[in-house]
Amino acid sequence: HGSGGNLSDPHTARRGIGLHFVPVGVRWTEHARKSKLWSGYVNDAIENGEDVANLELDEEVFPVTWRAGTDCACKYDALSLSQEEKEDDNT
Repeated sequence: HGSGGNLSDPHTARRGIGLHFVPVGVRWTEHARKSKLWSGYVNDAIENGEDVANLELDEEVFPVTWRAGTDCACKYDALSLSQEEKEDDNT
């Protein structure tokens, strides 16, 4: 929100990225099944008779960016990374 009018060439597609931040303790509801954005994460569980409220968010898909009581606004705690992982993150 807040982007101005699209002044680019009318034959050029405008690109964008959307980020959704949710609380770390968020739980799915049956309403997610109706969503184009979220249904892919719950449909299998619903079809298998599982209660979606018991599903936890996969941190590989939904990384935790901040936890209360920390001052680290990053996915990884630098102290828990091996030297190789730190070098990979710096490339």
